[in-house]
Amino acid sequence: MNSSLLAVGRARVPGLLVTIFTGCLISCGDPPDINASHAKEFREAELKKEHRKEMRQMYERIAALEETNSLLAAQVGEARLEKVTALTKPTRIRANAEKDETSPEIRKIASYRQNGLSGVPGPVAAEILRKAGRESRSWLALEDTEAEGAGYRAVQAFAASQTKMLREDRDELVNAAKREHPDDWSEMARFIDRQVDAWTILQRWKAEGVPGLETWESEAVLCGATEKFPFDWACALGSIAEASRGQIAGRGKTRENRKY
Repeated sequence: MNSSLLAVGRARVPGLLVTIFTGCLISCGDPPDINASHAKEFREAELKKEHRKEMRQMYERIAALEETNSLLAAQVGEARLEKVTALTKPTRIRANAEKDETSPEIRKIASYRQNGLSGVPGPVAAEILRKAGRESRSWLALEDTEAEGAGYRAVQAFAASQTKMLREDRDELVNAAKREHPDDWSEMARFIDRQVDAWTILQRWKAEGVPGLETWESEAVLCGATEKFPFDWACALGSIAEASRGQIAGRGKTRENRKY
């Protein structure tokens, strides 16, 4: 009888060893919770990297817009200074006018007076030429004339265009440009270009969120800026950039305070 029990025990030993060894192998694997945690941390790190990239792009775009505005303001200031200087020297004005009577610029302006400006109605073209005629230097008068003609065509093309912008918003933008720069078609066209660029960025942020902000933070700053600056998307864009910087800075201060 003892020999029978011994045989049964020996038969069971290999199965027991297999069970123990399998259990050890299973216990050596990483727990599912740890793997999920690592994947979550990796995803969070990737999202933060994408947010930082988008913020850099946003700041670069804003800096470019500010630089453009500064350059335009400087050009306007120089033009005004040149006009004031010309008015204070009538003798030189007459001498320059007599000298340039046969210049190519004078002949081209004369052609515009006779034939009009392409794509510009007669009364508008006449007003453009009248204003340009105040300039004593023929090359600058020609430059103003052609810039104003191009500006008029650009404004009219935008007003009649079919874009993603609603017709109501487009009409309001054209009216705002005329209020801001009455009878200055080149400045109207620049104003519209800046506003359209800003509008495009804001539409993307409404769909994707403001870079660097949580969803609720993004919605709050977007609503606040668009309500404060209706139909002035360039100002709204600057306001959102400033608000987002404040949100991010405040978040950093909160983390620092928690350390103590």
